[in-house]
Amino acid sequence: ALTVTPPGRALLARNVSREGAIELARSFNQIMRDMRLVEGDKILSVNCSIGIAMFPEDGDDFDGLLQKADVAMYNAKDAGRNTWRFFNDQMNQQAHEHLLLQNRLHQALFRSEFHLDYQPQLEIGSGRVVGVEALLRWNHRELGEVVPARFIPVAEDSGLIVPIGAWVLRRACAEAVAWPEVRVAVNVSPAQFKSRDDLVE
Repeated sequence: ALTVTPPGRALLARNVSREGAIELARSFNQIMRDMRLVEGDKILSVNCSIGIAMFPEDGDDFDGLLQKADVAMYNAKDAGRNTWRFFNDQMNQQAHEHLLLQNRLHQALFRSEFHLDYQPQLEIGSGRVVGVEALLRWNHRELGEVVPARFIPVAEDSGLIVPIGAWVLRRACAEAVAWPEVRVAVNVSPAQFKSRDDLVE
């Protein structure tokens, strides 16, 4: 089974070896590279990411193969898109950990596990603090301090970055009242610009 995005369709190829699956993936990628979509006066290039699961190594029914090919497809997207990946057990473990971390992130908002650290910005000549940058930190009850490099991508992928980002803005504004002469910088996700109510209150 192969899953491809776009358009997110599944293909079941019978009696195809691992080498044959690679050839199919290469053909799909070449077709997509050669494809051009015209929208008005704009020409858009198309690429795709492909996940591959093999019968019977990865499963013995279509639904199971499709699920694992889907996991491999997202792994291909993370690898830079316009490529393909075969499913393996490590991907399954990564997908499980990703979902588990996503659930814990959702709970973190209600459990008040987030806090902000502030990185000072200094004026070189005088050494005076002229600004600070608000940095999100997560102290999980069981995992301890979770580094941003681990949880920010999960928040971005799941859409949780929007409510988390809104919390950061509110908290930074509330705490900035104590430093009237200091500028406070906050990193904003592109996803937050799609929800303007979170940026302007």
